[in-house]
Amino acid sequence: MKVSKIIIIIPIIIFLILFCLYYLYYKKIELSGIIESTQADINSEVSGKIVEVKKNEGDYLVKDEIIAVIDSSNQKKIIKQLEKNIIQKKAKLSGVKTITYTEELEQAKSNIENIRKNLDFWTDKFNRINRMYLSGKNLETEFLDVKIKLNTVKEQLALAETQYAQLKKKPRNQTKSTAKTEFEYVLAELELQKVILLKYEIKSPIDGIYLSKKINTGDIINIGSNIGIVNNFKELWVKFEIPQKYLTFINPGEGINLTLNSDKSIKINGEITNISDKADHNSLYGIKVKILDYADRLKPGMMVKLKIRKKPLAI
Repeated sequence: MKVSKIIIIIPIIIFLILFCLYYLYYKKIELSGIIESTQADINSEVSGKIVEVKKNEGDYLVKDEIIAVIDSSNQKKIIKQLEKNIIQKKAKLSGVKTITYTEELEQAKSNIENIRKNLDFWTDKFNRINRMYLSGKNLETEFLDVKIKLNTVKEQLALAETQYAQLKKKPRNQTKSTAKTEFEYVLAELELQKVILLKYEIKSPIDGIYLSKKINTGDIINIGSNIGIVNNFKELWVKFEIPQKYLTFINPGEGINLTLNSDKSIKINGEITNISDKADHNSLYGIKVKILDYADRLKPGMMVKLKIRKKPLAI
């Protein structure tokens, strides 16, 4: 009788021990997260007047597709002047004298006089529009447009005067090394200004839907002005928070399975794309999971779960 009881009890004890070991060493952790979509702000990198809006709210955008165009007439003038300077510097570098030192001084001086006449014109126009604007007339667009042009002419005058002052200080006979340095400097400046010119076309940073449109033709915007967002609802991801003791059992690039809360029959494939370097105040680490399938059925805001069955670092 006693032997029979022992025979019955032993398997039960073994089962309990194995169950406890399984629970302690391979216990499950379940994490919850909310599906989010990839979105990006659309900000201007230059200031000026919007002359064309090519896209409306709700339009689908492809990465680098033009959304709006800022007036680039002044930027094009800067580039044109630099291209003229390149020709002059290149001629000097090759030893060909296009103009004498005296003629160069006269040209620089004449350029300053022409810019000053232009400045007088825009100053007078600005004062007249400013008086009408202050009197209550609806001339905000014209006022801002003239103000921008007036400031541009002032900058041109300051640059021309600086160049004239530097020209007077230069020795009449330039060495080839100095001429080469000047040529390379102007060439580099030209390339920089061409890159800036490209920024007058505001482009989409990613594929997606144009949302929260904030601009219209004629608006004046500044550097950093936000003109909306683009949201890619096809590129979905989830952020989870995981205890430190489970951290060593997940790695960037690792494939995992997710379960949709509203329909547990749907098993979603995902990939860990990022693990945070630091824990939050609750000693939890953030992990970012990219969703690889079911993009047509999943929406931002849906809840999903991640189950990890791994041996933790500490029991």
